[in-house]
Amino acid sequence: MIAQTKYRSIGELGVHTAHSGSIFMASKIAGGVVAVLLLVVTARLLQPIDYGIFSVVIAFANMLDIGGNFGIGTAVRQRLPDAMRHHPERVAPIILSGFYIVGTIALIIALAGIILSGVIANSVYHNQSMAVPIIIASASVITTVLLNLMIIVLVSIDRVNQGSVVNLLYNVLMLIATPALILAGYGVIGAVAAMIIGMGLGLLVGLYYLLKSVKFKAMGPDMKVSRDLAGYSVPVVVSHVAVNGAQNFAVLMLGVFAASVLVGNYGAAFKMGRFGDLFITSIGYVLLPAFTRVFADKNLAKRISDAFNTSLFYMVMFLVPIVTFGIASAIPLMRLLVGGTYSLAGGYFAVMAFGTIINVFGGIAGFIILGYGNSKRFMIYQLAVVAIQLVLLALLVPSMQAVGALLALFVISPFAQAIIYIYALERQFTISVDYAQLAKLALSGIMVWAVTYAIGIAMHESLASLAANLVVTILLYPPVLVYTKAVSKSNVEFVRRVQDRMKRVGFLAEYLVRYFELFMRA
Repeated sequence: MIAQTKYRSIGELGVHTAHSGSIFMASKIAGGVVAVLLLVVTARLLQPIDYGIFSVVIAFANMLDIGGNFGIGTAVRQRLPDAMRHHPERVAPIILSGFYIVGTIALIIALAGIILSGVIANSVYHNQSMAVPIIIASASVITTVLLNLMIIVLVSIDRVNQGSVVNLLYNVLMLIATPALILAGYGVIGAVAAMIIGMGLGLLVGLYYLLKSVKFKAMGPDMKVSRDLAGYSVPVVVSHVAVNGAQNFAVLMLGVFAASVLVGNYGAAFKMGRFGDLFITSIGYVLLPAFTRVFADKNLAKRISDAFNTSLFYMVMFLVPIVTFGIASAIPLMRLLVGGTYSLAGGYFAVMAFGTIINVFGGIAGFIILGYGNSKRFMIYQLAVVAIQLVLLALLVPSMQAVGALLALFVISPFAQAIIYIYALERQFTISVDYAQLAKLALSGIMVWAVTYAIGIAMHESLASLAANLVVTILLYPPVLVYTKAVSKSNVEFVRRVQDRMKRVGFLAEYLVRYFELFMRA
């Protein structure tokens, strides 16, 4: 049975978490790049009107899949570290019970979507041609939730490499299947069906890895374990449904109040904007078990404030150059990816990228609360944010359409979420947020953005400005961090310790460390 390592300090746990997170993040980035290519191919082959229909169909599928893995994935991530350390005999029952729960719920939801497909296509959107894509999208819920849980399980049992392979593989398979089916004449139907093909094959590979790693003595669910997982997961799934429901509800509202062309622009920008959320979601695969380990050790638990601020610092430091580049280069970037016909997508994407960096605070704070085991309190905070989002959507979308959705979801509510979680962390854990470090990172990002934005304007936001801004961002960001004193020698040393454990790709981190040290010596 898989054993779990005991960590003697926050630093030791941090190095392990950063190492595992780096591997999985690399696969997520690679998968995200493939997803961007998929967006490019789908948007260009379908064109704005059909892509608008595709966006609505996917939004409907996301509404069915709004529960994600119904909180079971989070419960598994929270329960497995303790089971691996203290009760190894519970590892297999936790995994098996999790799959039984999500599989059963997903099947029921998929059947409901299939049954209602005709009514939705005809009565809501008055487009009979949407019925078949909705049926296929409903069926995809099953493969989606099972695949997500499979990746979570592999990462939670320290099979990060295998989970990373599965994550990248299904994206690549979707990239192959999507253009093949569209060009074969299946259009929107083919684009939706490609999801099932890619995720289904990825799920089979994940099952192979899981069976090699864990011995299952029984093939049925453990009812005691199932009740424990369900009890923890209910508040999580409620909050997950609410948060994702607001985002997909915005797309569905636009389908009613705005033309398909505008919905297509928003859908393309939203698909690209999710690339930023990918980082927050990905790091949660390793951060939640890490915070669980912190709270399980009395000595480490005393330093939870350090664990939070360190996690927040490195996450923001990593995201700042990506977000600033995305904001400064949004228009030529979207023009390159989806074509000039999506003329509004660039502006939409810039606002979404801004909201991503603000959402980091709430994301990591949520992992702290879930790691502590208080899923009900997490639900309360999330529902408060969602209530704000829904009110804003109802007020702004009918009159301002896409601009209203952007303000509601990516400008106002991220700040509201940050305020709510600041209050929560200070009250429940007496965590003191290191605002000084965050301010230095923000200043560094603003400085890099100012330079790259000026370059874009000077080059008339041409495609060549993308390459120029990318090079400038890579070269300018490290010295700016040193100049603003956002990073210190201890930060660089931490990166070096992580790099020492990454034998295959560690040379990349080595170049980064040397580049930082060059300016520190100066």
